[in-house]
Amino acid sequence: MILRDSSFANNNAIGLWMKGCDSATLSLEDVTINHNGGYGWLLDKCYVNLDRQQLAKIHLRNNAVAVAALSSTVVIDGARPSRLSHATAT
Repeated sequence: MILRDSSFANNNAIGLWMKGCDSATLSLEDVTINHNGGYGWLLDKCYVNLDRQQLAKIHLRNNAVAVAALSSTVVIDGARPSRLSHATAT
């Protein structure tokens, strides 16, 4: 799955849950993340890492805390889906 020219809003909890995606098929292209709280990514209940090459394709609209969290490799560990905001590709 390729997320292209998509925008997601995540202003709560600890991550962005992109339904229908997984680490094997996800590609980020010109994706805007409005991330104003917490940290991390959860892709269809599959814990993944985002490396610097992937992060370079994301247009960040974050506060200082989120920018710091996303400025290096992001490792997801222990996130609970019930605490996440849900988003789908557009």
